[in-house]
Amino acid sequence: MVQPKPRLKFTVSDYMSMPGDKQYQLLDGEMILAPSPTSRHQTISIQLGFAVREFVKQQSLGRVWFAPLDVVLSEHDVAQPDILYVSNSRSDIVTEANIQGAPDLVVEILSPGTAYYDKGYKQVLYGRHGVREYWIVDPGT
Repeated sequence: MVQPKPRLKFTVSDYMSMPGDKQYQLLDGEMILAPSPTSRHQTISIQLGFAVREFVKQQSLGRVWFAPLDVVLSEHDVAQPDILYVSNSRSDIVTEANIQGAPDLVVEILSPGTAYYDKGYKQVLYGRHGVREYWIVDPGT
């Protein structure tokens, strides 16, 4: 009988101890390479992010951030959404190093290298941890 090999699951501690800038996300204990975004992806992120930021700022609702910023959701999940918003009432999840919990809004802009995770595991992950709004932007690349 063939015995399955146990799967190694990395933890937040493993992730945080990685040297240098983190170009990875930790999803279900697996280190997933986050390739650099294209110029089109960056343009969409900037335009949409600034529009959301301006609305949030005018209404004094909270804060908006852009990737890369770690969002720690569990012992085996650290995501880096393209855009995220945390309301004033939930500002206690914001630390100097990262966001410790579910933002109110997460925006992921699809790219060939991330669409599989953005429309699959991350959508379920964000819902499970209480992200109130999850926007998937498809630039039609």
